[in-house]
Amino acid sequence: MRIFITGAQAFIGKHLHRRLVSDGHEVLAIRRHAAASAVGKSQDAGLRFVECDLLDYAGIEREIKNFRPQVVFHLASLRSNSAGDNDHLVLRTNVEATYELAKACAALPEKPRIVFTSAMGCYNYEQPDYLPVDEAHPLRPLDTYGLSKLLAEQACIFFNERNDLPLTILRISGVFGPGKRSGIVFNCLEAARQDGTIKVAGGRVTRDFVYVGDVVESLILSLNASIDRRPAIFNIGAGRGASLPEIIQIVERVTSKRIEVLHLPATQDSEFYFNIGKAERELGYHPQPLEKRIADFWQCLSEVTQND
Repeated sequence: MRIFITGAQAFIGKHLHRRLVSDGHEVLAIRRHAAASAVGKSQDAGLRFVECDLLDYAGIEREIKNFRPQVVFHLASLRSNSAGDNDHLVLRTNVEATYELAKACAALPEKPRIVFTSAMGCYNYEQPDYLPVDEAHPLRPLDTYGLSKLLAEQACIFFNERNDLPLTILRISGVFGPGKRSGIVFNCLEAARQDGTIKVAGGRVTRDFVYVGDVVESLILSLNASIDRRPAIFNIGAGRGASLPEIIQIVERVTSKRIEVLHLPATQDSEFYFNIGKAERELGYHPQPLEKRIADFWQCLSEVTQND
């Protein structure tokens, strides 16, 4: 199968790219420029890239027209910085570029399926209306990034409805795993490795944490999902909430190490996790248990440390 990928040098995209090539697909991925750190890595051998900025709309259109993909995985996106002074670029990259990409796909004689990775930021993840959050939950983004993902969904749906462009949307929760050196799970594992300290605020805050391997599996499953005129939208996560204290307990069991905890004043309670029943029924998506996936991540980190 001919598959086109955006965001193939980012966290999830790297894992997906290698999996697709390993499975025997003909894959073309775009990147803005060659990453010096990737040169010579054996795990990247055989991966095919073309240099093209996502905001180079004519270039993207040309590559899609020449390659004639059967599937387009659109993973590329830009997050807002802490000051929010790049919000205009976030909207251009995540919304306008998505519109232009979908437009280029819709213009092909044989229209490819677009698989678009959206985010839990489309929902109000601080105070959802109900739990678990299913695909029918009201969409109320809290920030520019969540807004950009929701508007990008609408751009894809526009071409789905107007041009019968096959479309699958995956709204993904908080992802952890090899290649991501940030986030709660990584920070806890790093604290265990270096005898560090984790700060824990009072109050109950839970989130849905999903392993990158399970996310990639959901993307692979999307290749074989039945094609309907309507867009197929799925929540992709672990399907359960986990708090920071629970993550610390799991990490201590997995690593057999003790993490020092610094207790902070209480914050507002907040609970968010997905209902993944639709993805289970229609995609055959079944994520592995959280503790197993944290153990998998710990093993990968340990192997990297030994090889350094």
